[in-house]
Amino acid sequence: MGEGENRAEVTLVEYSNSEAVVYIRAGEVELRALSFGRSVVREGETVDFRVQESGVYLFDERGQLLKAHG
Repeated sequence: MGEGENRAEVTLVEYSNSEAVVYIRAGEVELRALSFGRSVVREGETVDFRVQESGVYLFDERGQLLKAHG
């Protein structure tokens, strides 16, 4: 998975105040994306996305931050 176009399935959308956390699965990789405002995607949809290294935060299985770019 690189900075080019990628495809994934939306597995969950959680709303909190004015933002939404969108959970997606691309093969064996699970990702979460922060969306400001109401999300226009729904669970079960396939979406295209791009990864910008400057906005990536990596966590271990305990939720501890491993690496952040920015």
